[in-house]
Amino acid sequence: MKDLGPVNYFLGLEIDRSEAGFFVSQRKYVQDMIKEFGMSNTTPLKLLMHAHVTLTLDKGNLLADPSIYQKLLAKLIYVTITRPNLSFPVHNLAQFMQKPTNVHMQAAKRILRYHLNNPKHGILLASSSAAQLTTYCDSDWATCPVTRRSTSGYCV
Repeated sequence: MKDLGPVNYFLGLEIDRSEAGFFVSQRKYVQDMIKEFGMSNTTPLKLLMHAHVTLTLDKGNLLADPSIYQKLLAKLIYVTITRPNLSFPVHNLAQFMQKPTNVHMQAAKRILRYHLNNPKHGILLASSSAAQLTTYCDSDWATCPVTRRSTSGYCV
């Protein structure tokens, strides 16, 4: 085993130390992802998803190569480590991994355009906070338009 010193960058996570604690972000990972999918010159968005958009299996045309969509979604799922606000829309899009359509791809690219607006967001692990664990849970009855099952959400 070898000590490489204080960590700065590890598996796509950027760690910045300060008096306040550790700030963990994925700025470079997100910027590389934006370049990879050709979204560098698009307009940034302030809204992640439209409130009244319902994604279903039958809207749009099937993608000729679903592997591009699957790769994008896998990268977006990894970004939710430091961006928990993306969890709902990203995991909502993950329901359509087997047969994605152009509508699903547009929604995924919208999330990338949202990243252009604020690529430096992350999580601060404060060094002097009173650790208090709080959990919130919510569910609704049969609101998933695809399966008609209940959707649950929680936050710790």
